Amino acid sequence: GKDVIFFCGIGWPYSFRQTIVNIGARIKGAFTFADHYPYTANDLEGIFIKAREKEAQVVLTTEKDSARLSGLRFKNPGIPVMVLGVDPVIIDKESDFLKRISGIYE
Repeated sequence: GKDVIFFCGIGWPYSFRQTIVNIGARIKGAFTFADHYPYTANDLEGIFIKAREKEAQVVLTTEKDSARLSGLRFKNPGIPVMVLGVDPVIIDKESDFLKRISGIYE
C-alpha cells in the first residue's frame, strides 16, 4: 500500500475514500470539493503542497475529476497523479434495481 493524498468533487466522497482504503492505500490527506467542482491551478498546487508535506507517494483522483483537469497549468513537485477508476457492481437484488431504473426512463 502506498501513502496517498486524494481529491474529489463528487456527490458522495466517503465512497471514494472507502475504495482507496479497500485497495490497501494509506490516506495521508484528503481534499473534498463540491460535486462538479471547477478546479483551478491554485487548487491543484495546494493539493501538491500538502502531498509533499505529508510525504505522499501518489495523488489520487476519480475518473470524473480527472476530466476536469484538462488544460490546467500547475506546478507538480514530481508526485505522480493517478486516476482510480471504479466500475459499479450490483451485488444484491439486481432485478429490483433494473425495474426501478426502467421505471425512471420510460
